[in-house]
Amino acid sequence: MDNRVLWEGYTEKKQTLKQLAARYRCSARTIQRRLDAFPRGNPPAEARRVIVLMDTTYWGRNLGLTLFKDAITNRNLLRYYVRSETVQDYIRGVEELTRRGFEIVAIVCDGRRGLTRAFGGIPVQMCMFHSRAIIRRYLPLKPKLEASRALVKIVDGMKNADRASFLAALARWEAQWSSFIEERSIDRNTGKGHYTHKRLRSA
Repeated sequence: MDNRVLWEGYTEKKQTLKQLAARYRCSARTIQRRLDAFPRGNPPAEARRVIVLMDTTYWGRNLGLTLFKDAITNRNLLRYYVRSETVQDYIRGVEELTRRGFEIVAIVCDGRRGLTRAFGGIPVQMCMFHSRAIIRRYLPLKPKLEASRALVKIVDGMKNADRASFLAALARWEAQWSSFIEERSIDRNTGKGHYTHKRLRSA
């Protein structure tokens, strides 16, 4: 049982102490002791051109890990232990990587407010996982409306589509369902109008 492997399982693969204990057939306390013994400094990485993936993972309410990874090699570049996720921590990380000689050609993040404009001329993109999660938040798990089912199909296919084909599919959906999502209803109690398919429209 290697401490580095345990640490990577805990921090990168997001396994819990209980899961690691079951895997290695020992107690959660033993896993915790080995994690505590692992040196937590930032790993050295060779300066190069990188696309940076950055996100924060939490354990409980007061402990988080802000991680910066190379999207091409999937190797960790930098990490900070934090109490809460802030734009300033991401700015600090990007500045530190630049100081170390990395040329950041693009950033992929969770789309947190303020992040997309925080890095000057570096292109910033919201990761597909968070994009999909935001859209699905407004739609039923098993949509009954044909328009909703069609949109879910497009969103679920995002990971296998290039930019041009995804935008084309979205444009076709919007053209087909534009009248439907603009439909309005009148509230009988207030007499005020509202969009009939408000959640689909928000998605």
